[in-house]
Amino acid sequence: NATLAANDWKSIKIADGQGSTSVFSMNTVEDKTGLSFTGDGSTSSYSQGAPLANGWTVIPTAVDKFSVTSATNKVTFSLQTTVQKLGTGSTGYACGVFVDDTLRAVRTDVILGETGAYKIFNLNATLTDLQQKNNYTVKVACIKRNLNGGTLGIGRAVHTDFLNADMSQSVLTTSVLQPY
Repeated sequence: NATLAANDWKSIKIADGQGSTSVFSMNTVEDKTGLSFTGDGSTSSYSQGAPLANGWTVIPTAVDKFSVTSATNKVTFSLQTTVQKLGTGSTGYACGVFVDDTLRAVRTDVILGETGAYKIFNLNATLTDLQQKNNYTVKVACIKRNLNGGTLGIGRAVHTDFLNADMSQSVLTTSVLQPY
């Protein structure tokens, strides 16, 4: 926003300490559609490297692409969404980060309370030293565990007296850090 007739370029020296990294790329995507589950699911464990299948459902636009150009890197994924339930009793679920349709991180949780109860769900994961590759695909998918006969909304309002689509949306941020 300068009023100069020409660009005013400055040289800035950046410290080059051992282990220094910089943000190579950062992108945020949002989803206002979300997921809705009914019926009971499995409470079995999850294995790193498992394929995106067997009941996992992708949050429709919580999908992103990123590239890694250095063998030394850290890729961080941060998901924030709202989870709401209909019905009484505890309601269990899990959400995971899938890179190229392979499970790389997972978090299970339970929501308690009366019908319409909701909570904020966060999933943060950092992967270290991914192979150099253009256009990795990251997807966030969730799975029902034990719904106790109720309905579960992840990133979706299932009781609109308490939430709406803007309040319950999902946001995924992908950050790639590499040495400079």
